[in-house]
Amino acid sequence: MVAFRNVVVHRYLRVDPRIVRSIVERDLGDLLAFVAAVEERLRRG
Repeated sequence: MVAFRNVVVHRYLRVDPRIVRSIVERDLGDLLAFVAAVEERLRRG
């Protein structure tokens, strides 16, 4: 998930929607955990 974030946030590569969909379908748990961690971090400031 970290490598995926690097691609999206830093635009290291072109983002292919088919690859994004595949990652979401295959690793949805990882994505949800990442979102929860970001939300918690934002709440703490």
